[in-house]
Amino acid sequence: MLDRLFNARMHNFLHLLGLIGIAVGLSFGKAFMSLSMLLLIANFLLEANFKVAIQRIKENRLLVAVLAFYCLLMLGLSWSSDFSVGLKEIKSRLPLLAIPLIVGARESLSTKHLQLILHFFLISLLVTSLINFLSYNGLIGNHTYDDIRGMSLFGSHIRYGIVIALGTSFCIYQQVQAKKLLWMYLIIVSWFIFYTYYSEILTGALSMIMVFLATGVFLLWIWKKSLAIITLLLFVSSAIYFSLQFTEFKIHKADLQSLPKTTANGNCYYHSNESFSEINGLPLYTFYCEKEMISEWSKVSSFPFMGDDLNEHYLRYTAVRYMTAMELTKDSVGFQQLTNTDIRAIEKGYTYPGQQNDHFFARIYGIRHQLINQTNPNGHSLLQRFEYWKASIHVIKKHWLIGVGTGSNQRALDQAYVELNSKLLPKNRCKSHNQFMSYFISYGILGFTFFLFLIGLIVYFSFKNHYLLGIQFIAVIAASFLIEDTLETQFGVTIFGLFLALVINEMNLNRALK
Repeated sequence: MLDRLFNARMHNFLHLLGLIGIAVGLSFGKAFMSLSMLLLIANFLLEANFKVAIQRIKENRLLVAVLAFYCLLMLGLSWSSDFSVGLKEIKSRLPLLAIPLIVGARESLSTKHLQLILHFFLISLLVTSLINFLSYNGLIGNHTYDDIRGMSLFGSHIRYGIVIALGTSFCIYQQVQAKKLLWMYLIIVSWFIFYTYYSEILTGALSMIMVFLATGVFLLWIWKKSLAIITLLLFVSSAIYFSLQFTEFKIHKADLQSLPKTTANGNCYYHSNESFSEINGLPLYTFYCEKEMISEWSKVSSFPFMGDDLNEHYLRYTAVRYMTAMELTKDSVGFQQLTNTDIRAIEKGYTYPGQQNDHFFARIYGIRHQLINQTNPNGHSLLQRFEYWKASIHVIKKHWLIGVGTGSNQRALDQAYVELNSKLLPKNRCKSHNQFMSYFISYGILGFTFFLFLIGLIVYFSFKNHYLLGIQFIAVIAASFLIEDTLETQFGVTIFGLFLALVINEMNLNRALK
């Protein structure tokens, strides 16, 4: 009965259905991914063609490397100080092994089936991005938003930014394969670029840049390798140059001794050169009279001046940044020049006029503010990352050979924060937010080198097989590794596992054609 029901044709259908479900789940959330993952594994076990599967695994060097890397994760339990957390990590990273293993161990998916999977992935991205955008702008649903990061309704805004970039890469891949302009994909790419800009996801913007860079370098490499290398070097040097220009923002320190001591109402001013505006470089705390600010604010808003704005930042600090950007004194005279629109903007957490319309550039200004005001890292994503990386380096120096083991990462970092007297509040003391550092902490120099070797293999085989989608994928995912713990979540490992499986399938297809 089972043999008749689950014949080869049915197994192939269930295998394809599982992969489509995982691809759709990258947009719609964990439920889709988990159920599809179970279907994929159950179908593979029911098919029970293990002898052939083992032979196919042996023949694929990239797949062997993935298997060896997962074995390293399990081996890391033997020297972990937190075995139970380590077991949870092993389980959460199962898609990293299971998807490439199952795809590589079965008969290669045809180009038609690959196209079907990726088109379902693309359609699900289009649907969810439209729902996100329309909902955020109040055109559908009744969601309320405190922050644009909540615009991503189906999962983490950071992970969603990455998959939007991968959807863009597929559209470009289709254009290159067709060798002609396909308007449908051009329109979708334009929408994804706009969505990335509008949603203010810096990780998504970085991922999008990497898609276009990887595409350009790949096409030049096929045509002329030296030109591809020169282009890559020019990009890196330009990125370094503009980063330095961005951080060398001019600030204007005030001559504190020459400033007036009291307001027009006779109240004392507070003057300081400790913090500066990212908009005009002026000191935030000159001509500041808190007494008058509290009094004036209470007349126009129900929000406590000494409380939080809708972004959960100190409202008084938001107001000071906003008024400094307008070059107003922070007293009753300056406050009375604010309009009702300005008051509502400050309540929402906007730190300068027109910020609500700047979208991506508002995030850039926010990064600049953090770079020129580094006194308190709490609540600032970039400054908190600096603290994470400082603590990570501290742990790496102490456990450089074999690391602290699977599952002990957070415990080791918590100890490092204490030893370094970190300014981070306990609730903000997170993991590395750098996947390379994270694996160095867990598995030492050997595990870190193995991780780099695995990434290098993906690049090598993608170039060898002229697989543009593989190059785009590893460029996006490697860029995310620099600022995120991408493989510490089910979502991240599933993205990595699925697109790695596509690279492995491409290798098998090319081998079959030879």
